[in-house]
Amino acid sequence: MFYYERPPLVFVHGLGEDQSIFNRQIAFLKEKGLVTYAYDLAGHGNTPLPPGKPTIAKHAADLEKILDANGIEIANLVGFSLGGTVSLEFAYQKPERVGKMCLINPGLCIDKFMTWKISLLKPFLNVLKYVGKLDKKQRLNDIDLSKAPFSTVYYSFPYGLKKINLQSLDLNLRALLEYGVPEYLSEIKTETLIIRGKSDELLKRKSVLHLQEQLANADLVEIPGNHVVMLSNTDEVNKILWEYFRG
Repeated sequence: MFYYERPPLVFVHGLGEDQSIFNRQIAFLKEKGLVTYAYDLAGHGNTPLPPGKPTIAKHAADLEKILDANGIEIANLVGFSLGGTVSLEFAYQKPERVGKMCLINPGLCIDKFMTWKISLLKPFLNVLKYVGKLDKKQRLNDIDLSKAPFSTVYYSFPYGLKKINLQSLDLNLRALLEYGVPEYLSEIKTETLIIRGKSDELLKRKSVLHLQEQLANADLVEIPGNHVVMLSNTDEVNKILWEYFRG
């Protein structure tokens, strides 16, 4: 008789959220017997913003610290939006520590990949930069973001402000925009599944098509749902994650 232990799943949330955005998926997969971990990115939820500006590379380094702290040599990753970008960076930096990864509406932030609706937010960025200097207090509460009554990004994003201050939001958003689309994508060999919500309000379909084309070992599945598809199409996302990581 042989004993086989699956690598644990580590969930990496998106911008302006915390780990609770994945509570529906975590509860489902735990019932199926999978070991799951989730944490708050720097400047989100209960993780304070460290000195200096956040970057995607720093977020990836933090992920390695999470694995080390929990004695995890190899992990399967589930990254949503900003968390998808962090997962990509980690898979590039530490490929030996990633089994498989699933990217849910991953954030590839350059103009040609973003919808026209995002252009309406650009003036907001300048305001956010200055207002953020006045709002540095860390939000510490037990709000479950997976219970947001509406799942569109226009609701879930401001709802998430209950878990992140404006300074952290500004700096993390700028880190994502500055990261854009990395040139090293073709060097990532990790087995990858990309989930796209067909009604994604933020990212165009061409963004995930580019990602699938560039990655050496990636499949794409498109399902009904918007950017926060884990909430708008919970059952389908749960089913896909279970089938992908069960083996």
